[in-house]
Amino acid sequence: MEPNNCNNNNSEEKKQECIKLAFLGLILVAGSSIVGSLVKFVGQVVIVISLMYALYLYESKKK
Repeated sequence: MEPNNCNNNNSEEKKQECIKLAFLGLILVAGSSIVGSLVKFVGQVVIVISLMYALYLYESKKK
């Protein structure tokens, strides 16, 4: 077994495989950061909506 080293492989197939792996890594990193910020945003929206709903309930009980 020769090591799967991206730099000194001259065969086209191995180069393609390495490029695919690099793209997969990039997509995974970008995707995880996007998902993280989406989760934060959704969490904030949910908190704001629940606070407004609680305020609405409080105001309607006061009347």
